[in-house]
Amino acid sequence: MTKINWKELGKGFLLLLICLFFIPTVIGMLFVYFPVPDSIYTYLANGVNYLFLIFILVSVYKTSLWTDWKDFKKKWKQNIKIAFKYWILSFLFMILCNMIILQIAGNMAVNETENRTFIDAYPILSIFLMIVFGPFIEELLFRKGFKNAFQNPKWFMIVSGLLFGFSHLIAAMDFTSMEAFRNTLPQMLYIIPYGGMGFFMAKAYVETNNIFTSVTMHTLHNAIMISLILLMGLFI
Repeated sequence: MTKINWKELGKGFLLLLICLFFIPTVIGMLFVYFPVPDSIYTYLANGVNYLFLIFILVSVYKTSLWTDWKDFKKKWKQNIKIAFKYWILSFLFMILCNMIILQIAGNMAVNETENRTFIDAYPILSIFLMIVFGPFIEELLFRKGFKNAFQNPKWFMIVSGLLFGFSHLIAAMDFTSMEAFRNTLPQMLYIIPYGGMGFFMAKAYVETNNIFTSVTMHTLHNAIMISLILLMGLFI
């Protein structure tokens, strides 16, 4: 039977709720009471949100983050090699899964569509949010936040991957009616490629015992995807 550290598991879920739901909701409410021009709302709201998330997560994990960073610098060649290896595997896995699921669901993941729209509309902001800040925040939430909760690394990788995958799909689900919910159910198939990516990131973390390895892998993936989308926009 898998041994679970319920205190660490609870801490991980609490941080998820605070960072993914509570903080964005509070910031959204603040901008209702203190409105700003539409031209700068997206920049300011996202900027404030991400800064709050980084502050909270760094405050929680500051000691281990500093230790991981010093270790990462000492073994940077090995860590980057592992990050690149698992990125290749996860990328191939995602491509294969997306090709199959696209035939079943009939359209790409809503999260992917929304990201492409956002990147086209705010290319510079997207670079900062999705390449500089996003990977760091998500790796602390989904990897570092749950690693110590499971004695068995395989269970950690599975749970981390599923949570990561689900977080990228929840916005696509429509709970307004049973019919609407059934219509969005095919989107849940995309938990397989997203969850697979999360699984490989967790594996990179486990293998090196260093969160910056999975951060590197995550950053590499986002950087390549955003670069491809921006290049496609120039020629289409």
